[in-house]
Amino acid sequence: MRNTQTREGFEFWDKLNALPRYAFLLSPSGKSVQKFEDQAMGNWIDVHEVQKIVEQAEDRISERQDELGDVSRQLENFRSRSHGIKNLSAIEARDDQLATAELKINELQQRLTAADQEIDELRAELKAVRLGPCKMIVGDELP
Repeated sequence: MRNTQTREGFEFWDKLNALPRYAFLLSPSGKSVQKFEDQAMGNWIDVHEVQKIVEQAEDRISERQDELGDVSRQLENFRSRSHGIKNLSAIEARDDQLATAELKINELQQRLTAADQEIDELRAELKAVRLGPCKMIVGDELP
């Protein structure tokens, strides 16, 4: 879950906002353009840096999905093994383990959902940046 106090869950958003912004000036001769970093006035960001941040977020989602798959497999194994248990105390112990596993699955699912939401927001932000007044630098291209 995201927390505005600690910034937990906003890591990728904060990385996007921390990217340097650039502005361009035409030389007095009109024959060249100079790029300079300007957080206040610059409307250009480097698309490659944005792609790196989105890839990091997608990697994190993949990791969470893998973790969720592992826990789900462990839970299924546990359930299949617990069907033949006759001893009540063993059943109670397994019930406790099952409850713990289900809590972990719920937590991982929440984290995965939050990560998916974060990716969707990052993609929307990237799309807005590409379509809005802000233009992105692609390699060494100049407008």
